[in-house]
Amino acid sequence: MNNNDTEKSAFYQALKDSDSEIARVTEDLIYLLVQKNVILFTELPEEVQAKLLSRKQLRHRLDQDSVSPISEDETL
Repeated sequence: MNNNDTEKSAFYQALKDSDSEIARVTEDLIYLLVQKNVILFTELPEEVQAKLLSRKQLRHRLDQDSVSPISEDETL
């Protein structure tokens, strides 16, 4: 592999690594546009709605499952 190929591979890897970050930014942007009534959630394709709702439920679930500083057997 020559230097040009190595550099190209590094660029592709950097793009791949940033995909999840861009996906989250896009998701947040969609919810912001919906919140500001720029677009309606129902205007999005059904597949997109389903994916967004699924991710929202997963994040909500993670928030609920966060560790409490007080164990279940302790009281205040």
